[in-house]
Amino acid sequence: MLKNSLHNVLAEHYPHYKKFFSTLLVKSALAFYDAFPAPYLLDGMSADDLYHFMKANCQGRFSMEKATLILETVKRNNVEKTAYQDIRDFTVRSLIRQIKNNLSELQAIDEQIEKLMMEFDYPLTTMKGIDTLTAAQLINEIGDINRFKSAASLAKFSGVAPFTYASGMSKLELANAKGNRKLNELTFRIALSAVSPIGKNKMLLNPILHDYYKKKISEGKVKNQAIKCVQRRLINIIYGMMKHNKPYINPEPRYLT
Repeated sequence: MLKNSLHNVLAEHYPHYKKFFSTLLVKSALAFYDAFPAPYLLDGMSADDLYHFMKANCQGRFSMEKATLILETVKRNNVEKTAYQDIRDFTVRSLIRQIKNNLSELQAIDEQIEKLMMEFDYPLTTMKGIDTLTAAQLINEIGDINRFKSAASLAKFSGVAPFTYASGMSKLELANAKGNRKLNELTFRIALSAVSPIGKNKMLLNPILHDYYKKKISEGKVKNQAIKCVQRRLINIIYGMMKHNKPYINPEPRYLT
């Protein structure tokens, strides 16, 4: 909510602000908008001045090219100082203070989760796409892995395994809506990140799972069905890591051509 509010305010001051930083939550972006909540505060500043200011006030990456881009864009937009500008500036800085505080709290929570994770002998975070928080959520939903006799029973528990409906001579496999929905959602998010290319270079986080996903698509499955198949494969991997305490060996990243 805070981030969305900041987006709305900045859009009025900097119409093309999305060109400046990849995200509002990086240190360089927060430092810039805290110092310059409105364009008039950049009056008389050269690219060299802005570059050295940012390098001195944030640890994020900031280049001379970025400084030039910002100043040239601000000049073209020509957004003038408005009435009650001091209140608008205060609003931007207030939002940034709250965001920084929340980010600090989230970091502290992550540190506490990492301490708790040391009590469990599950190397889930060895798999790219499973961070500390996601691993903690998986453990919370699965519990003691030994209560599941096999990966198939875990898949059934999570609702990933299809539900078989038999009537007379016919048999249908339907989506199982009775499983653990939180666990189902977790594996869906992990599966989606594993098969989706990331970044401008379209890097594949897990080429093996991506190829498996494409194979299912080529067999005639729609995207949601193919993702469900990847989820089922993930259940096998998660079960193996937790049951046998074996880290996941990630495949080499690959770029889409």
